[in-house]
Amino acid sequence: MKIKNTPKLVLELCSLFVLVPAVLAYSPYAWLNIMAVILALCLLVEAIKQEWSTVSFSIILAKLRSVTVSRQTWYRILGKWFVFASIACLLVYIYLPDKLFHVLINQPILWLIIVLIYTFLSVLPQEFLYRTFFFKRYAVLGLTQSWFIFLNALLFSLGHLMFHNNLVMVLTFCGGLLFAYTYTQTKSFIAICVEHALYGLWLFTVGIGGMLAFPGG
Repeated sequence: MKIKNTPKLVLELCSLFVLVPAVLAYSPYAWLNIMAVILALCLLVEAIKQEWSTVSFSIILAKLRSVTVSRQTWYRILGKWFVFASIACLLVYIYLPDKLFHVLINQPILWLIIVLIYTFLSVLPQEFLYRTFFFKRYAVLGLTQSWFIFLNALLFSLGHLMFHNNLVMVLTFCGGLLFAYTYTQTKSFIAICVEHALYGLWLFTVGIGGMLAFPGG
């Protein structure tokens, strides 16, 4: 279904998910970075007001919590993560053996702090922005589900431009595909947050969190 203000939505999407990440990644000027953040916040606040103007925050939280996820879905999420975790562990063991679990072993308090900070200050905001908000706001653009998932993953990857790391771009694109697909199947904010946290925190735990700016990585 398409709506009359499609051009405005496309411009908003490009500003939030392409322009702002590009400025933050490549601008040498602090003032321009600040302006980009302010622009993003203004656009986001206005968009959220339009999407949930008649719904209270408590109702939103209740809806997020009320979506049930089947046991089979949790098994699939954990199964895919286990394959990824095993491969990542093996690769680090072969190519970077000195980094394998070095933060967990040598700085367990730091590891625990990062787990909490990353989960609540990174995963939750990202999944709200890139999945809950994105799927509600831009579904009206009329893309098929496959193309919508692809677009979401591509923009999620672009959101990590600031790391200036091609491997990070590839991993976040693949992660974006995975998280977007899970969201289309479950509509569960909790499920995608758990899934996202599992993958991100495992990279940190296994010893290669440095490429994602984790301390001690």
